[in-house]
Amino acid sequence: MASGKEIVPAKSSKAKAKKAHYQCRCVECEMGKQAALAKMNQVIAERGLAMMHITDASPRFAHSVGLTETFGCPEIIIVGNFMPALIDTAGANVIALARANPAALRDAPDTPECEITGLMFRAGATGSAIDTVAGYCPVDQSVVAGGSAQFYMSVAVNRYGIDGFKVRQIVIPDTNFRLPWHTGYDAGWDLESGQVLLSELASLP
Repeated sequence: MASGKEIVPAKSSKAKAKKAHYQCRCVECEMGKQAALAKMNQVIAERGLAMMHITDASPRFAHSVGLTETFGCPEIIIVGNFMPALIDTAGANVIALARANPAALRDAPDTPECEITGLMFRAGATGSAIDTVAGYCPVDQSVVAGGSAQFYMSVAVNRYGIDGFKVRQIVIPDTNFRLPWHTGYDAGWDLESGQVLLSELASLP
């Protein structure tokens, strides 16, 4: 593996997921509903998805809107205090994968340890792109339908309805490009980044 990895969280987080009480600053609240809807429709039409960054939660998270209607693929969610650029890179590469082979995303195994390649994280002294594996874990429908999706996926719920879309969590590998179910995974990475595996939670915060 290359040294000097740059897959880093924005800041340390000492706690696992907990119920977050925060002032919403999503685009809908900041711009107003109609203006936000028009902007989101424009972004989805141009790019294939819009990434919604929720920065006042602990840990922070981001989710997509648009993959459902553009490609018939699950929406994605990333949970953790990661840099916005890393999240946007993951979103952009999911779009590239969906355009190249949408069936690979639509028909991915419904297993907690599902993985995909093609998310180009930057690493090494030169900042070169590394094609590494990432988690592509289903968020169980029983969890989504329990109401907590309204917390994590409120914009998608408003757009598609609670049963109108599927969700996959993009799990970011540790600095050695290992995922939580890989041998040698750095368990401290979850504490540092605030990353939480939604598939391991009986119910969402």
